[in-house]
Amino acid sequence: MSYFYQIYNYCKTLKTKTGMLIYPYNSSSKPILINPLIDEDIRIYALGLDITKHSGIEIKQSQKIFREQIKDIFTFG
Repeated sequence: MSYFYQIYNYCKTLKTKTGMLIYPYNSSSKPILINPLIDEDIRIYALGLDITKHSGIEIKQSQKIFREQIKDIFTFG
């Protein structure tokens, strides 16, 4: 939970409305919007990067999905 507050404070300091928590995970998931109850104007997303892939093709596919998700978040908020 401390990471959430840290990102929230970065958003406030940098005067941005979108923040992102990036974390490693070991299964397929979609970005999660964490709505801060203290400020409805700021959107904070939790986005995972699959680190369980071992072959070059799997790693590239995982990175491609990650890049697409980040692009969508910052394009559409």
